[in-house]
Amino acid sequence: MPDNLKTRWQPANPESLAQQFSRLGWIGFWIQFALLAIPIVLLVYVLFFSGIVWVARSGPGTLPVANALPPTRSNPAPPS
Repeated sequence: MPDNLKTRWQPANPESLAQQFSRLGWIGFWIQFALLAIPIVLLVYVLFFSGIVWVARSGPGTLPVANALPPTRSNPAPPS
């Protein structure tokens, strides 16, 4: 049997390993923060800078979010 198989495995330095996992945790935190910021920035852009004309809609089952949708025709053309 080769000598390298008989040698005992030495664990890594626990402080160094903890520091690496801590750094990895902070990297993951900032990546998640950046991914959260993307939809928030898009929402602010759509609400304030996109120039969408807000049309009031009413009726049962309509949500306030539906006001951002473009208006629809009340009598659609028959299929041809």
